[in-house]
Amino acid sequence: MKGQTPFTCEGQVWVIGEDNALLQMSVNPNNSVITNTIKADIGVQVNAMGYRTTDRMLYGINPSTHELYRIDANGNVEILATPDVDASLLYQAGDVTPDGNTFVIIGSDIGIDVKLLTINLASGNFEVEEFPFTNGTSTVDIGFHPFNNQLFGFDAQGRQFYTHTIGTPAINAFQPIFFEHEVSGIYFDAFGDMYGFGTAVFGLVSSIFEVDQSTGETTLFSTSGVIAITDMAGCPFSVELNSKVTPEVAFPCSDLTYQYTFANRTGEEIGNVLLEHQLPTGYSFIPPTVIPFGGTLDNTTPNNFLRIENLTIPKGIQNYTVQAYVDDIPKAVYRSQATLSNVPPENGNIVLSNDPISAATEDSTRMEVNRFDEDSLSFSSFMCEGNSLTLDASDYGNNLSWSNGATAQEINVNTTGIYTLLATSGCEEIFVSYDVVSATCPYTIEISHLVEPDTLFECSEVLFRYILENDSGEDRYDITILDTLPTGFTFVEIVNNPYDSELSPNLPPNVFLLENLLLHEGIDTIDVLVAVGDIPPGIKRNKAQLKGLAQGIGNTRTSDDPRTNFYPDSTTFFVKGVDGDSVQIDTFLCKDVILLLNASLYGDSYLWEDGSSLNQIETTEVGDYPVLILDGCDTATVIFHVEEAEEIQVEFSVPSFSINQSESIELQPIIFNSSDSLSIQWNDSMSNTLSCLDCPAPIATPLSDIIYSVQVENGYCVDSTLIEILVDETRRIYIPNAFSPNGDGYNDYFYFQSPYPATVHSFQVFNRWGSIVFETKEAQLNDAQTGWDGMIKGKIAPAGVYVWLAEIEFFDGKKENSSGNVTITP
Repeated sequence: MKGQTPFTCEGQVWVIGEDNALLQMSVNPNNSVITNTIKADIGVQVNAMGYRTTDRMLYGINPSTHELYRIDANGNVEILATPDVDASLLYQAGDVTPDGNTFVIIGSDIGIDVKLLTINLASGNFEVEEFPFTNGTSTVDIGFHPFNNQLFGFDAQGRQFYTHTIGTPAINAFQPIFFEHEVSGIYFDAFGDMYGFGTAVFGLVSSIFEVDQSTGETTLFSTSGVIAITDMAGCPFSVELNSKVTPEVAFPCSDLTYQYTFANRTGEEIGNVLLEHQLPTGYSFIPPTVIPFGGTLDNTTPNNFLRIENLTIPKGIQNYTVQAYVDDIPKAVYRSQATLSNVPPENGNIVLSNDPISAATEDSTRMEVNRFDEDSLSFSSFMCEGNSLTLDASDYGNNLSWSNGATAQEINVNTTGIYTLLATSGCEEIFVSYDVVSATCPYTIEISHLVEPDTLFECSEVLFRYILENDSGEDRYDITILDTLPTGFTFVEIVNNPYDSELSPNLPPNVFLLENLLLHEGIDTIDVLVAVGDIPPGIKRNKAQLKGLAQGIGNTRTSDDPRTNFYPDSTTFFVKGVDGDSVQIDTFLCKDVILLLNASLYGDSYLWEDGSSLNQIETTEVGDYPVLILDGCDTATVIFHVEEAEEIQVEFSVPSFSINQSESIELQPIIFNSSDSLSIQWNDSMSNTLSCLDCPAPIATPLSDIIYSVQVENGYCVDSTLIEILVDETRRIYIPNAFSPNGDGYNDYFYFQSPYPATVHSFQVFNRWGSIVFETKEAQLNDAQTGWDGMIKGKIAPAGVYVWLAEIEFFDGKKENSSGNVTITP
């Protein structure tokens, strides 16, 4: 290599920039693309650049002379040969195969690809072999996947990624990328993730995109000012470490999970590696019971320091998980970084971990500790009718309880309403409310699902009805309806199908799959006959799916039960019957109450012991009451076993109390209960006058006359009673008609007095000519210092009569404007 210095492969990306500069590209913690200059001018033009694993050098070709170059870590260039390539073509896309043996380039004529060429690097003679490549493409870069050797390319003509197998003329093209994005380079990292470099926002910013290798879709990953490049190459054949914490936002006194992902793409195992990770103060590792890769845990370190020695990192991608705990520490963003030591020198000796959540490279793992600054929060959100909305509660930790029973950090909602959650940690909790509103958007494609009848029996047949609605403005082709029926239900036949479609054969008996459906505009219905087997009774739920819609409008629709206000929700129906030959239902009879024995949950045809065929009977006596259920697979018996219930009674010692407005009173009902269980529920018609609604003795502060009811229950019986509170709403305010501001300590101030709370919003005093001599706002009753001291401009006011005006707000919120006279006496 004539003294050339190999690169240290640490997952870098190298680019050829303006004026033939060799640069190293990375992403900083601010999520911006940055470049560091290795050599300002390498002295030659280079294109079709790739990284070779065997000598750790960059290879490229001169677009004019077609000379083959080798570039080292200092930007020094060596001319290896002038391969026998077609001199009439331009070569701007190239890469080296992962084994390092072959340099692959694509030749184009006036911007259209015509050949794929391979140059043998292993022989030293640089033999060239040509392959047909006539796809009408204009490839700007290619790259080999480091794991499976799959060749990827980007066609600027069709604005799409593709895959290709060398030796075949055709490509496998993906859909065009997002219309604002352009790609000029491709590279991979050690984890096998694929990235594209180019521009976004119609060329206004340079960008790195994450590329979906199964769809070719681009997701904006990082941006910067415009960086002009001619080619790029990456080095994924390295040792890398990702360190990810879950949840990313935690609350004090909660658990965390650290996942380390080891990528070893050196082609061989690496032994004697040391893993170290020190967490900030207040964090601690829970000692792991499983140690990976034959390593040894150092038990002498502090509890916030993880040290595992003598690791042998296998080839490929491996994960290792450690549990941790965050103590009661301040709200802040904390960071930590793990390291791998004793890595081979050609891979850098020491590997710093990378946080895969961010676009930055080799950045410390971000850990945010949040605290609940408030007891409750409220948000408003909007969605289109017929669509869904993601409610994100990741800012509140991972110990969440939504009002719909979900515990995930994100939930998808499909209907308007108020969604609430309670977030807790070991130290605190917060209540969060999301008010979701909606409006009609331009189109709807939906599937509704009904079961008719929605109450049925085992060993019967039922109709599954699918209602399809398409007002998207055009017919939709190649649509699929899929429904996996509940256990015990089997498909019989299609009763009604107005659509062109095919029933998929050879499926399990509980799967209904209708393919190649032409979904025309409007609303129509498919009816399917379904058999109900010998299954246990109870509530059943079912969902169907509409698949194959255009990606831009959402590929899949989940069925909705049109009888509910939720969207989309499972269609609910009820299977009646008795689970077995007979069942005993224990029930309890309360004193002086007629007990209704209802058999309608078990069937539609009945025969009671007294000959009655009604679905329910009444009783006031304990005993056994058998009823034959004549529906379903076999006749069954339901026995209602009636026992005497534990008594409960509630009353007040007097029927009513009287209080003055602003006063409070404790309500103390007398409760007799012979059971161990007790629940209490008060009814407050004014909504906010009781201190609690489920306690035995709430504090009542009503503003006007009110009747409270209380209901007590012991799990068997219920009793209730009433109590009336009479409120005296008289406004008792004492306003003096004279005072003597002579400083004798007696009657020196003119102010308002009352035994009840109120606020004087404004208080003005006028002389006989109508001029204001005193004014104050937001004064309190009974506070002499907020009244008039009889002074005018620092002197005692002349004796005489003065007029006053005041606006007073009372305890119940009512306001009154008052006026009068006051006399100053000597």
